Amino acid sequence: MIDSRSEKNRQPFHFNRRQLLQSFAYAGLGIGLATTYGVGRISSPLLEQYETWQATDCDAATFLQRYAKQLARIQFGANLCPDYQLMAAAADPDRPVRLLKEYFGCTHVRLGMWWSTHAEHSLSAYNGWIEALLKYGIHTVLSYGVKSPFPPETHFPPAIEENLTALGVQRGDAIYANSPLGQMGLAYSDELLTYLDAEFGLASFYGFNPENEFDAHFGRHLLAIGEDLLHAQVQRLYSPTQRRRLLLNTALISPPLRTASLTNVVNNALALQKKFPTLEPIVGADIYEETGSGRLSPNLYVDTFAGVRLRHGDKLIPEAKKTLAAAGIPLEITEFQISDWISEPREYGPGSRIHTQYLLARTTDYFLDETPAPNQPPMLVRLWEMSKILVNMLQDEHYFYDNDAYALIQTINQRNAT
Repeated sequence: MIDSRSEKNRQPFHFNRRQLLQSFAYAGLGIGLATTYGVGRISSPLLEQYETWQATDCDAATFLQRYAKQLARIQFGANLCPDYQLMAAAADPDRPVRLLKEYFGCTHVRLGMWWSTHAEHSLSAYNGWIEALLKYGIHTVLSYGVKSPFPPETHFPPAIEENLTALGVQRGDAIYANSPLGQMGLAYSDELLTYLDAEFGLASFYGFNPENEFDAHFGRHLLAIGEDLLHAQVQRLYSPTQRRRLLLNTALISPPLRTASLTNVVNNALALQKKFPTLEPIVGADIYEETGSGRLSPNLYVDTFAGVRLRHGDKLIPEAKKTLAAAGIPLEITEFQISDWISEPREYGPGSRIHTQYLLARTTDYFLDETPAPNQPPMLVRLWEMSKILVNMLQDEHYFYDNDAYALIQTINQRNAT
């Protein structure tokens, strides 16, 4: 792990009134958490979080210099969920994909496809997007299944959404392969993969991501995917003669009293690698700024990494990285928060440059080792949900220059282009 608190990156404390008030607020937050986690266990993660805010509250040039070693080892890709805003804007897929590549330098994209959209518009609903991605040489991962990207996480056809109770589905359930909904989901995947193979050839795609955040009870119905359903989805991708990449992404942290989501995903990646030897698993971490582990105000909260340490201990991420490295399984950031999805007033909202710098520092601290392995490729960091940004750029490409976080991303990708 690269530590922002090293002498090179540590910045001296200069307490102004705002920072002094923040320190007292953190103390109040810590008192609230202490009853759950213990005083000793909370102090280090919260102090580390605070110190990283100090180190990254700076101009872009200073940040790029201060974190040059870490930033040289990442590459930005993107997530694209056309249903969110792009389809409603009647966007021609060619232009948003071109903008992603030309402005942001993204050559890796995870395309989120919804079951409901396929049911309403046919299996060809995303053909224009796939054609554009392949045209511009984008390494495309297809995400689909009973769960697929973007809230509310499940995108059921109306006939299913309106009859979940009759199908035996209750809020908070896990969906298993032999359940009625599980069987319907597998039938949908069979039809989709057959269609995509006929239209494009499955070899055209960089990889596949069936069942987004499979073990997480998130979204409208708080549904998770049973491991047997995940494995049944993966079996449909398996060919003894063709190698295919399999992306399994995780929310990292789990609700109290549950096994860490990162542990579940690592264990399944290992099992699937052994069961299907021509499949190449990739484990992806989804990075947001809050975890639900503690919150005092919009500007004072426990972030993802502090939350993981508080709830699951200090060893979870280092041990997962060590296990994956030993198995030759790459680690990526599948969802890196960049969209301004929080409407409440914040000093540094998601999508701002300072917030982006902070999350980049935290991400590289925890997911990059101090000394990289020989010939190790850059870690892929996929920007999360680009639709709103691209819709604005379709109206005026100069929107790109309205947010200096985008220029920061562009600079990093340009520097690391190979």
